[in-house]
Amino acid sequence: MSFNKVTLIGNLGCEPQLKYTPQGKAVCEFTVATSQKKSSGEAKEETVWFNITLWDRQAEIARSYLTKGKQVYVEGPLRIEQYVDKSGKPRYSLEVTANHLELIGNRPESLLSAVANNQLELPNLAATKAG
Repeated sequence: MSFNKVTLIGNLGCEPQLKYTPQGKAVCEFTVATSQKKSSGEAKEETVWFNITLWDRQAEIARSYLTKGKQVYVEGPLRIEQYVDKSGKPRYSLEVTANHLELIGNRPESLLSAVANNQLELPNLAATKAG
């Protein structure tokens, strides 16, 4: 058995981009930056960037709530992709396909994950007013 899962808490580095595949599946892509003190003990922080991808209903909901600068909690498997930049140098990117996402610090928005996974039943306001 093997297991690949990372947990990130960081800030969105760009506005999320929502697209649809030719088959009609929603996909939302954005970057998240995490920061931590350097292991050498220097006062400077080291920032690491991750490319995050969400799919289907979670992608559509995320696009409605996420904005650049928001702090998020992300879980999902990590992939390292290699590519060649414009100058011909090999580069690497850290890719996470999120299977869990929450906005941090804003309670109504942190329900994003529950709504996307149909775990939250919203009240029927019309029935409440009638009663």
